[in-house]
Amino acid sequence: MINFSRIETYPETSVIGMSCKMSLINNLTSTVWQSFMKERSLVKNRVSDEFLSIQIYPLGYFEKFNPETVFTKWAGVAVSEETDVPHDMQAYRIPKGLYAVFNYKGLSSDAHHAFRFIFEEWVPQSGYIVDARPHFEVIGKNLSSIIIYGLER
Repeated sequence: MINFSRIETYPETSVIGMSCKMSLINNLTSTVWQSFMKERSLVKNRVSDEFLSIQIYPLGYFEKFNPETVFTKWAGVAVSEETDVPHDMQAYRIPKGLYAVFNYKGLSSDAHHAFRFIFEEWVPQSGYIVDARPHFEVIGKNLSSIIIYGLER
């Protein structure tokens, strides 16, 4: 189940995690998450128990959608400082900006329904367009997610 929650200005957020290049056809989500989860205890300065799943899409990704287009996928956590980055991990910053926030509860295998709602129903009716900033999900303890997409008017 997904529903729109709000539009908010999300602050710049420092992240430490692991990333990989992938496409929807060559989906490596479980691989990057399995690698990160084995090493997550090495990350210092965490600001919460939540996890961040980040997608960095190339320009034009949504306008000319192709499931073979490569993008960067991150598995990580928000940190107060980008110090003591563990071996095999990197630091990244989610830029401050205007984001649409959606609440999603369900299986990850059913998340495509949530994304279809966002891109085929909500965005066209919202008066906003999806911009080129990273898009991400905040994943809580009970695996409920807050899906966040960068916007501009």
